[in-house]
Amino acid sequence: MCLHCYQLIYSNDIFVYVSESERQEALFYSHKLAFEYFDGIAQKVRYDNLSQAVKRILRGKLREESDHFRTFRELYGFEAEFCERGKGWQKRDVEGLVGYVRRNCFSPVPTIRDLEECNRELSEWCKSLRAKRKVYGTGELVGERYEEERRCFRALPLKEIDVGIHAIAKANHYSLISVEGAFYSVPTRYAYHQVDIVITIKEVIASYKGEEIARHQRTDQKGRQIFDPLHYLSVYTEKPYTAINSKPIRQLPAIFRKFFECAYHKGYGTARECIKVLELLRSYSVEELGIAIEMAMSYEQYDVEGVKQVLIQLRHSSPWRGLWPQPNSKYEYRNTKQIQMTKNPMLQTLRNPHLINALRLCILKNEHKKQEVDG
Repeated sequence: MCLHCYQLIYSNDIFVYVSESERQEALFYSHKLAFEYFDGIAQKVRYDNLSQAVKRILRGKLREESDHFRTFRELYGFEAEFCERGKGWQKRDVEGLVGYVRRNCFSPVPTIRDLEECNRELSEWCKSLRAKRKVYGTGELVGERYEEERRCFRALPLKEIDVGIHAIAKANHYSLISVEGAFYSVPTRYAYHQVDIVITIKEVIASYKGEEIARHQRTDQKGRQIFDPLHYLSVYTEKPYTAINSKPIRQLPAIFRKFFECAYHKGYGTARECIKVLELLRSYSVEELGIAIEMAMSYEQYDVEGVKQVLIQLRHSSPWRGLWPQPNSKYEYRNTKQIQMTKNPMLQTLRNPHLINALRLCILKNEHKKQEVDG
């Protein structure tokens, strides 16, 4: 774990962030969060001679900055100032801030299960200090001085910026680009083309001539191939039967492969409908589509319209309406394992425990609160 500490000179307002690594992209991302927390960009930021920013130490305070750090700094428009070698006190109070945070937040050493939740709590703790701490030697609250200091900040960018390491990669004949030993897919029309990539702390983003064409979750596993099935739709449309054994489909949950196998036995037209079902991933998540096609299979429906109707009901309708007996209604439960036959045709098919669990998951997801369902 790496602790990133930021402190404003005039107000002594602080921001703290914890990352899993000390990579450059983690440093850039913590800067972005700090600027958003302070609601502005400081005109000058003072650093120690950290290797993520400095390539070579010159005379005095002169430094040869690393290319990626200079690109990031110019993107946000702030100046960098570096301490002289062996003179850490030039960083002022931020040197003591590390110890202050460790004593107040990490002593004794906590067990961190969710890093995002930990960072949210650290951010709230920093905000709470604005109304408690006083600037040394003045008697003024940190929050009061912060309101004065923020007037001197540069404005934040109007458009969201993906901060990270910028590079160029060439897509091969499988429409894959190589990034740090792993492979990520791009649309097939960009095969053999050079694309711009941004390697962020969590994602790999590919763009071509300024237009984003792919976005993947980053992996540290060397040689792993990450696919997006939408990138290969043009190939699947021309040759529908190639989809079932393709790597992009095999990376999806097992229910997708089962859906394709059952549909392919029904004929070529149904196989083409499966490709149209994949296009729904443009608007729905993999989890939502997986639940929908499992329910559609219980109706022997393998066309895109049938799956789409289930998706609409799951996302836009009340989870109780038409899908499950409402409490205190005319529908009754026979016992905790079997649903009594009702006039609702969908309820008559919900005998598969996997479908029932899928519905429960959907209800919890849509309502954003826990509800106990007997069924």
